[in-house]
Amino acid sequence: MIIQILMSGVLLFLVPAVVGTLFEKVNIGPKKPLFYWISGQMLLWAAFQLISVPMILKQCKFSQLQKVYSLFLLVLSAFAIISLVWRLRKASKLEKEKLQKESIDGNSIFLWMVFGTLLLLQLVLSVCLAYEEGDDAFYVAISTSTEQSDWMYRSE
Repeated sequence: MIIQILMSGVLLFLVPAVVGTLFEKVNIGPKKPLFYWISGQMLLWAAFQLISVPMILKQCKFSQLQKVYSLFLLVLSAFAIISLVWRLRKASKLEKEKLQKESIDGNSIFLWMVFGTLLLLQLVLSVCLAYEEGDDAFYVAISTSTEQSDWMYRSE
């Protein structure tokens, strides 16, 4: 039980935060762990979709998906750690001070405006195009079937 809780903590918090350090150059201003965690989660979700959808279409087993995604997590985490150590060695005190003193420029204001516009569009579309007949019972049944049969979106 304790090992499962520790593994969940590592997979939910530590791995996304480590992977999120790959986006360090995107972050302007002080480095914040929440930014790294969110960036890492977004990358891992996108990667899972890119890995799982072709495997579902090829009718691979769920255990194969687990192995491939676990290997992906391991390789990406190792790459992020090596990259982080390399950047920390390379960075000098002068560069760190320069990054902390940078102010918001016109480019970042434009990016925030694009973000706000896309967020507003997404909120409006989620209200206008909401599918209210959805039932989670289908997905619960599919996940139970997947766990028992080791097939994804298929029963045998």
